[in-house]
Amino acid sequence: MRYEKATPGTCRARDRLAAHARNALAAAGLPLMPSDLEVTLGSGAEIEVDYGADAAGGVYATWRLHPQLARAAAYAIGEETGEDDPALLFSGAVAVAMERALGAILTAAGFTVEEADDEYRPFTLRITAGPAGGPDPWADPE
Repeated sequence: MRYEKATPGTCRARDRLAAHARNALAAAGLPLMPSDLEVTLGSGAEIEVDYGADAAGGVYATWRLHPQLARAAAYAIGEETGEDDPALLFSGAVAVAMERALGAILTAAGFTVEEADDEYRPFTLRITAGPAGGPDPWADPE
């Protein structure tokens, strides 16, 4: 199976949607994970653009756990400590809570979001549309 990139127009539309979503999350006061930062070095809200022409292509929002918590959870999985391991319970609770928070914030800002139907993107939202138009809620009123 060969990778096919979406059309240039579709890629530009996804970039615009992603930038607008990042602005909404920043306006809400959330720390943003820079897209060019190694995931083991940062945490916060992350907006990912998948430029593929397939069904997985689109714009996604997720919460990146603090690297220390992510390492602790990965260690617990590797050591097979069990589902009741505190690192797994805590990291799972944080992931669920932040997925809900991201969804609530983006929806309040006028975005349309849904759970990503992708086993490779757990605790992730797919952003399917931006606000209908008009001024952004965070726009300077003057």
